[in-house]
Amino acid sequence: MRGLCNSLGKFLLALLLLAAPLILWLRYSDPAAAPGREIDRVAESYVKALYSRDFASAYRWLSAPDRNAKSQATYVKEQGSFTGFTRQLAGKLAGFVEISAAKPNISGERATLSVNLKLPDVDKLAPLVLHWQEDKLNALSNAAQKALLATIDERQRQNTLPFIHTQERFHLVRENRRWKIFLDWPSGVQVEVKMKLPNGTALDVTPADGQIVFQPGEPFTIALKLKNKSNQELRARVMHNVEPKSLEKYLGVGDCGNFVPFRLAAGKEEENRSTFLVWTNLPAEIKRFTMIYEFEVDKQTRR
Repeated sequence: MRGLCNSLGKFLLALLLLAAPLILWLRYSDPAAAPGREIDRVAESYVKALYSRDFASAYRWLSAPDRNAKSQATYVKEQGSFTGFTRQLAGKLAGFVEISAAKPNISGERATLSVNLKLPDVDKLAPLVLHWQEDKLNALSNAAQKALLATIDERQRQNTLPFIHTQERFHLVRENRRWKIFLDWPSGVQVEVKMKLPNGTALDVTPADGQIVFQPGEPFTIALKLKNKSNQELRARVMHNVEPKSLEKYLGVGDCGNFVPFRLAAGKEEENRSTFLVWTNLPAEIKRFTMIYEFEVDKQTRR
């Protein structure tokens, strides 16, 4: 089943934070090295992992307060990592990212780093890469996978690979002489996920996580597990809303309050992920809101 939000949302929203020209396995600089160079390398390694949606690796670059606030398993599950060839493909594109960093502003054990990012434009590349449909990409034959990677390499050599430009700022803290990315999860915003289903429906829906913590400007992903308990195809619609409703204007999606149709085969189970972005201008006093998924199911597929 297609995503309940934009089919590219899983990948596109993550790009708001991403970039890095260095490969992930680039070693940390020596602690005695210039702080500015080490900060650059930490940010590059972190955004490289984000671009590839390798969130297990990205987690290792985070500060102790952030890791104490959210486990690696929870973080990876919230974000939804790419797998198989899709992850390899994202890593290939990440290798073409260019970053230009200003001199970091260091004050004691804290630092901020502003960067200009040049990113492969996944929206314009979508037709080439099967619109980032992970199941179809991972099912490609070895020959087809090699051909796709070769096409991307050739476009890069011919300077025909599309790019976008953006800016980002990172906050870092120094721990045991090493710099770490500081997201400040302990002071984050909490999202409670709730379901509304009609009585007697054959559709079973449960959120992978009932509560999610994030920082404004940071994408967060809601994963829903859906199961059709009937012996016939299920036709339904879903709509997500925010409570309090006044917060809709801060949510980076355009289909709040509108039903999106979908189908689910008899007896089938699926997981759907929707990625959201709450703008950084969310009022500081807002520390909690509720995301409600409301489902309508055609009568013929009710129990």
